[in-house]
Amino acid sequence: MKRAPIAAGAGVGLGMLIAGPAAQAEEIKVTNKLPDGPGSLRDAIQEASSDTDFDRITFKSKLSGRIDINEDDLVFPNGLYIERGDLEIVGPGARRLTLDAENDTRVFALGATFDMLPPIDVEISGLRITGGVSTTGFGGGGVYSRGDVDLTLSRVAISGNRAISNESGGGLAMYPSVPADSPTLVIENSTISGNSADEDGGGLYTTETEVSIRSSTISGNETFDEGGGAYLDVAPIEIRNSTVTDNEAAIGGGLYEAGSDLHVLRGTIVAGNSAPSDPDLEGEVWTIASSLIGPVQPFQIDDLHLDPSGCVATIGNRRVRLSDVEFAVLAVLALHDGRLVSQSQLVAKVWGEAHVDTGRRLKSTIKRLRVKLELLAPDSRIVAVRGLGYRYASPPARHDYVTI
Repeated sequence: MKRAPIAAGAGVGLGMLIAGPAAQAEEIKVTNKLPDGPGSLRDAIQEASSDTDFDRITFKSKLSGRIDINEDDLVFPNGLYIERGDLEIVGPGARRLTLDAENDTRVFALGATFDMLPPIDVEISGLRITGGVSTTGFGGGGVYSRGDVDLTLSRVAISGNRAISNESGGGLAMYPSVPADSPTLVIENSTISGNSADEDGGGLYTTETEVSIRSSTISGNETFDEGGGAYLDVAPIEIRNSTVTDNEAAIGGGLYEAGSDLHVLRGTIVAGNSAPSDPDLEGEVWTIASSLIGPVQPFQIDDLHLDPSGCVATIGNRRVRLSDVEFAVLAVLALHDGRLVSQSQLVAKVWGEAHVDTGRRLKSTIKRLRVKLELLAPDSRIVAVRGLGYRYASPPARHDYVTI
């Protein structure tokens, strides 16, 4: 196993805390794709977990393909087990290197299994995590975390994992171990797709975990119960500039929240999901800002065609690109099918319930939107009802007149 010292502050990942002098920070390099033994990823993780110092695991240049992380002689099917020490695993990219459990075990298990352990920080980046399955309790087919763990996933693809035997969190499951724990989860520039769970959270399941999801996609996940894309419980949640689509559940096809803490969506599309009840979003405490909750596929309102993927509005053969906020305002009004939307309702749906707007910002957005819509059609599509709000006006019906 190759180890090299890392200078203090050099390339430390998100959430990483360096304990002790720089000489104790070590880089461990993975040199082969074997499931275990010298130079393997499993051996590197075991070496890093032998102490509480900060370690970074990297991979030999040009190492690519698939690493089978399953071992035939595993006593507990927990996959790659990280229990102590702050650790960063830096892969070459999710398209280049895959960790595959071949439906025999979890891929990663973090934190406590039976006993309380000190807090740890783990960052995993640049890897695809697939083929994980959980059958031994608590779920988390791809990644399972329990205890006082701060976990960051960056440029990661979690796909094709399962939580079976009435377990939750097909792609990822995260829990505290004792009430004093305060785990956190950051997901950025990542994809959680094609995972499944028998219970809650087809893509991911968290409870009492503070969650931040940024610039990521949660799609194609499914569960027989609640939260096809994600089941999020109790702790504060923020999802920013992300897309949640094509997930399926019995309740809350896209997102299911089950707690009383603040849950915020900003610049996010939650649409095109399916469930008999609350197909896209379930929960009463979401604050929605500059987000679209509804159909993600392009949709038509009379002669107005709206494409959420590019924030493009089209009438006839003319098209115009809108800002995220302009598109959200137009979509809300158009989807109300000519019905009046009050100013307070519009502000809450576009900027969020907590936003205080005297009307100036909304009026400014409406003004810009009208100018752009005039490039598509001469008739005024957004009608102000003084003192009440706004509505979208469909084009007037055309009549043919005969002179007699």
